[in-house]
Amino acid sequence: MSHPNIVKYLGSNYDNEFFNIFLEYMPGGSISSVIEKYGKLNELVIRKYTKQILEGLEYLHAHNVIHRGNLISRYQGREYISRSNRNV
Repeated sequence: MSHPNIVKYLGSNYDNEFFNIFLEYMPGGSISSVIEKYGKLNELVIRKYTKQILEGLEYLHAHNVIHRGNLISRYQGREYISRSNRNV
């Protein structure tokens, strides 16, 4: 899968105790960390992020993938969907 708003899955392994999932590194953090650092978001920023999130979810659903879990990682002003994707 490849979409500008989807964090890339790199692989996984199981080491007898833990199941590890490896995802693309996203240095920006979450929306909640942005709010903690800078305060509430203005309406234009919220619209931008919401549009990007919905575009990512639309792509996942078009490929029969259900998303659950944490939604957002942020990097260079772009929102990415990550974590707990699952095929239908």
